[in-house]
Amino acid sequence: MMTRLNDQGCLVVCVQIGDKVRDQHVFNHWGIDVQTREDVDQAYENANEYKDKYGIKRIQPPSELHGDYSFYLLDRDGNWWEIQCILASTYDENFERGDVVPM
Repeated sequence: MMTRLNDQGCLVVCVQIGDKVRDQHVFNHWGIDVQTREDVDQAYENANEYKDKYGIKRIQPPSELHGDYSFYLLDRDGNWWEIQCILASTYDENFERGDVVPM
């Protein structure tokens, strides 16, 4: 799900605390946009180089999916992150489509 407030971009806040916090599912991930495919590849290389230092649990290889080029990583706290370069559409185009599943 993407949300936005007054055309100011995406805004989501989610916090879990306690002894029984589980890892997020990869579909429930945080996203970071970068400008180019090369930026994605560089971030992927950096993630692999520094995974032990920062406790990265998993790193999936870059791929093209739903108009983006990206990769996912699972951080030490159980949060999935997508580092992406948007290739085919913009956030405005995605919001213009409306809900993609019945609500």
